[in-house]
Amino acid sequence: MGMVALAESGLLKLFQVCGMVVFVHAIEAYFLNPQIYSSKLKLHPLLVLIALYAVEHLVGVQALFLAVPITVFVIKVVLGETETRERQEPLQEPASTK
Repeated sequence: MGMVALAESGLLKLFQVCGMVVFVHAIEAYFLNPQIYSSKLKLHPLLVLIALYAVEHLVGVQALFLAVPITVFVIKVVLGETETRERQEPLQEPASTK
């Protein structure tokens, strides 16, 4: 896209195209993906961002594909949390005998 913008409209259009690509990527990577992951996997969006950041710095870019599934596995299976608090049924009081 950048080469076409440069060839057709000049240097200013090239910078505008590059800026738009960076803007769209930032919105998608830092807003939409955490929201989608959090709604489908019942994780907080900040936890998704922290997991992606930590895995990228500890293991590398190639491990980013597995960062969120491994985080869900650790939270649900290893730590033993099987349900979120919103989905747990409230305790029902026993019926009183009169």
